[in-house]
Amino acid sequence: MKEVEDFWNDYLTVIIGSVGMAIFNIITFTIIIRMFSPGQFGSYNLFMSIAQVGLFLGANWTVSAMIRFGKEEAITQGTIRKAFWSRTLMFGITLPIFLIFFYIFRYRISTYIGFSLSESISLPFYFIVLSVSSLLLYPYQAMGKMKTFSFMPVVEKMLFCALLLLATKIVSRNISSLIWALVLSGALSNLFLFLLLKKEWVLPVGTSKEMIKKVFNFSWPALPGGMAGYIVNWVDVIVIKIYLDITLVGLYSVSYSIYNYLMALPLMGINLISLMLTAFLVRKREDLVLLYVKRFIPQAVFLWSFFVSFIMIMSGFLLELWAGQQYRAAVPSFILLAIGLVFRGITCAYTPIYTAYIMPKRYHMVNIFIAFFNLAGDFIFIPRYGIIGAAISTTLAFFISSIFLLVMANRRLKITLISPLLYTIPAVICGLISLSINNFSIKLLFFILTFSITILIARKNKLFKKEDTMMLEPVKMPAGFKKIITRIIYGLTF
Repeated sequence: MKEVEDFWNDYLTVIIGSVGMAIFNIITFTIIIRMFSPGQFGSYNLFMSIAQVGLFLGANWTVSAMIRFGKEEAITQGTIRKAFWSRTLMFGITLPIFLIFFYIFRYRISTYIGFSLSESISLPFYFIVLSVSSLLLYPYQAMGKMKTFSFMPVVEKMLFCALLLLATKIVSRNISSLIWALVLSGALSNLFLFLLLKKEWVLPVGTSKEMIKKVFNFSWPALPGGMAGYIVNWVDVIVIKIYLDITLVGLYSVSYSIYNYLMALPLMGINLISLMLTAFLVRKREDLVLLYVKRFIPQAVFLWSFFVSFIMIMSGFLLELWAGQQYRAAVPSFILLAIGLVFRGITCAYTPIYTAYIMPKRYHMVNIFIAFFNLAGDFIFIPRYGIIGAAISTTLAFFISSIFLLVMANRRLKITLISPLLYTIPAVICGLISLSINNFSIKLLFFILTFSITILIARKNKLFKKEDTMMLEPVKMPAGFKKIITRIIYGLTF
């Protein structure tokens, strides 16, 4: 089916773009943590925590609606004009709210971050740049222009890397230079996005009451639900700041930043899969949605569990090599977060179901519950266990959310499927081994043994089948790379 072929080709494009993003993320992250102290890195992350609130309330609360209704409009009318301008209108309403909020609380925000008042002026500029980027980038995804969608963020990262080195060498080596490099690189990237945008997609300016209503009704549950997601992502550093010093904020932020870089891998597929599943439902092919859930999700979780487990086993060596000895204390918290990362893989796999079937309320209700759970856990565990307590709370929250989303999706699709949860067990075992054993050779031995047993179980349950390779036939990729993937699949079958 064309949507399946488009998905795999688009997914390959996104993977290539994500590899580029990962390379420049590693470069810039390495520069930052090597150039600045844990305390300065902590201030930087507190700045980002506030900027992300503004981004979400300004633009990102309507991203899913843009994907869902923009794709539907693209299929039926060949344009995204109504969805785009409905979303832009809502941004025009929320923009002044954030700016007024910043003006009223500017002194408290500056003190909280550890910036001077003049340095904190960069915050509203960065918020506007991020929001405009969100408004301009996602139309490319809705229209299926995946090369631009995937590679423009890479261009932005390249610009940021160059500007960061230039600013810290010519101007000064401080967090303010870092922030203004972010602002300028984002502004230049937005200019490129605007110049590349095909005007027939969004012109003439206009929308309809029906589309505005659709976008708003689909998006408004994201306001409490998305803020709950923000709490899950940022409450750890906020509570650490309350009980501990800024240096420990920096240490935990390093482990959480690495978690976020890894998390980008499953996240990059959510919107693409949402587009594909939406197309299936528009064309009355719910059987293909069921095929995705029954076949693809268990396979993806199995492979994700394997990958994350290997990272956990290697984490001590990799983190010290990458960040330096001063961040060695961040290893245990990262391992715990990595266990949660495996469960986040399940939530990412099921999230497109809630978008395609227009079930935002259920999805965001889970986020709200998990946010309060994580918040309560932080106040319980952080005073007792420090930054490790923050990781424990977050991982438990991810575990519970994966169960909720899996069970509710099963009920909606009228199926019973628990194998995705079962394939996370090897990662949990490897995580506990990594925390309790210091000898690398023993940890590696346990890793090999654990996944050897898991592979045997997967083969017995026919997790992978030789006919799965048929899905690769329409994918445009190098023949050698396709051959390697085919051999891996064959190796996992009888």
